[in-house]
Amino acid sequence: MKVLVTGGSGFIGSNVVDVLLESRDHVLNYDLKAPRVDHHREYWFQGDILDPELLYRCIESFAPDAVIHLAAKADINANDWSDYSSIHIGTRNLCDVIDRYGNLDTLVNISTQLVIGPEHRPRSLLDYRPYTMYGEAKAFAESLLLQWRSPTHWLTVRPANIWGPYHPSFADAIFKYLRQRVYLHPDVREPVMRGYGYVRNTAEQVVALMRCNRSQTDRQVFYAGDAVLDSAIWVDAFAMALTGKRSRRMKLPILRAMGWGGDIAMKLGVRPPIDSGRVMRMTHSYTVPLEPTLALTGTPRVPLEEGVAETVQWLNGLPG
Repeated sequence: MKVLVTGGSGFIGSNVVDVLLESRDHVLNYDLKAPRVDHHREYWFQGDILDPELLYRCIESFAPDAVIHLAAKADINANDWSDYSSIHIGTRNLCDVIDRYGNLDTLVNISTQLVIGPEHRPRSLLDYRPYTMYGEAKAFAESLLLQWRSPTHWLTVRPANIWGPYHPSFADAIFKYLRQRVYLHPDVREPVMRGYGYVRNTAEQVVALMRCNRSQTDRQVFYAGDAVLDSAIWVDAFAMALTGKRSRRMKLPILRAMGWGGDIAMKLGVRPPIDSGRVMRMTHSYTVPLEPTLALTGTPRVPLEEGVAETVQWLNGLPG
């Protein structure tokens, strides 16, 4: 099978390229950035999702059977709509180019769980309530597909809280704080439940969904992840691997006060390790329906303990 991966140099994208290469598919990574994996370079086409003519020439030349669309700015902290043009304009460009190409069988659009915020109880998978502007841009991209009049078989995959080696921010945030024993987990009565997925498992789910029969996935939305866990289990798995001790706990009123202090620091131009937004994310459950995905793709291959060990091995190899 010939598969074009947009954004194949990124965190999830690199793993998707690995999975495709291991299954001996013909792969081309369309990305502005060079691959982080050396042996991926021979499969890289340097291109911008915002350049529709270059994208068309690439697709026409490669003639893919399927496209896995990951190209996106994944920074949830940006606040300007133009910061996410790679998502809302890039997805429109891709749909237009696929129409011009006319021979694509399958499009897998990678979205995010953030199209529906943690406190919203949707009436359907398409009952959007975006959390962050990144989530808003992804919801817009999803809506473009719903309006797209094309015979191409498409589906959308919404990754949950995906983690693993080469995560773009965790090494300088939660993993660092856990190692330094300054991370404070909320001491709450009820568990905070969240959807987690090891990045390799997520990549395998994306590829498996791409290969599913059209009748099972056409114009459907699936979540990607391993399981919905008590966040303390996930945090403590890393704390134990990094320090030999579980993470420190903090009473919720004190944690909230620290968050408010962080808000003040942000207004003064200082980026704190915690603010009220982070406290909200730490104390609110964010569950996603993984059952339809697992029914089609099976049990994730890499268990939590093995994924943690591989991630810690990567962390230990980082400079500093």
